[in-house]
Amino acid sequence: MLTIGVWSSVFAADNLVDLLLTSSTHQKALEDLDSTSSESKVALVLPLLRSLNEQNVKVHEFKNTRADLAVDAIKHMGHEVIPQLGALIVSSDEKNNIGSYAALAMSEFQKAAIPSLTRIIVQTTDIHVFRQAAGALVGIQNPSDKELGIPALIRSFENKDWRIRVAAPQYFYRFGIGNRAIPYLTPKLKSADIGTVCAAIRAIGWLRKDGKEALPILLPFLNDKRSEERFNFSRRESISIDDEAASSDMGIANYSLIELSATIAILDIDPKNDMALVKAIELMDRKDYRVRRAIANSLFKVDRPEAIPVLMRHFNDPDQETGFIVGNYILNTHLLPKKERDKIFQSIKKVYFFH
Repeated sequence: MLTIGVWSSVFAADNLVDLLLTSSTHQKALEDLDSTSSESKVALVLPLLRSLNEQNVKVHEFKNTRADLAVDAIKHMGHEVIPQLGALIVSSDEKNNIGSYAALAMSEFQKAAIPSLTRIIVQTTDIHVFRQAAGALVGIQNPSDKELGIPALIRSFENKDWRIRVAAPQYFYRFGIGNRAIPYLTPKLKSADIGTVCAAIRAIGWLRKDGKEALPILLPFLNDKRSEERFNFSRRESISIDDEAASSDMGIANYSLIELSATIAILDIDPKNDMALVKAIELMDRKDYRVRRAIANSLFKVDRPEAIPVLMRHFNDPDQETGFIVGNYILNTHLLPKKERDKIFQSIKKVYFFH
């Protein structure tokens, strides 16, 4: 049973939360906050974020008055609340947004938040938690500070969870540090672990044009034929381009993931690279639908006339998703006359709308 003193403390905390989240009383509430103990400040973090969750504030709409006031209050509390924010990220799940709010608040502490965030990234095997922590790193403004998080992301290339291995390379692009990421990634291209090599290749590819200086190093991987038997898709292990393909239960892939990763990465960096285009056209005829799907996506973005004949052959691909990608490309490319595109559209209608 709660005593009167405890009830009084609970009421005071709730009241302070309301004051902090109200524009007209926010500033005065911050002054009151300064007179509270460190323990009291830490105890206020969850009620503040829970209030946002109860109001169903969407993370992508975070820049609204109530949310801004909450983050401002947490930032005002000082660095002692960083461990609490980290704990909320680690305990987060997809059922509510509290972990997402905690991650956004964490990034406001900039460099001071990095040790906690990198520790979470290295230790977690939960994709949701990983995304919250990595996203908070993205929110840190100083590029030099962001670089402190790169070693943790690279360690994620070998995470036990395939979804984290798939997601980690994308954050090198989101960091916005351009070619400054390359020196961290190129040593991993020499790894004996195939998954690490593929992840490093894809991370460089995600840099787009900023990865150009690494092209001479990537080109030899177009013909890398190392065995891929360790990637057993029935165990849901993959470094595939997309999560859906990675989760397929189709047995052992009969192709080189390094070849595939290098082809897509090089075309992402330099769509005019002829060596990668030739390899992409070759891979488009592989039996594994995941290869065809990934290459079709890549050729869609490249939009090269040399790719049209091979894409046309896969318009009625046994994998419907691959056929849809190819059909969408053909309907939108400026490289085919309108009359021919209209004719193809009639065929697409029969396949996808009247099947």
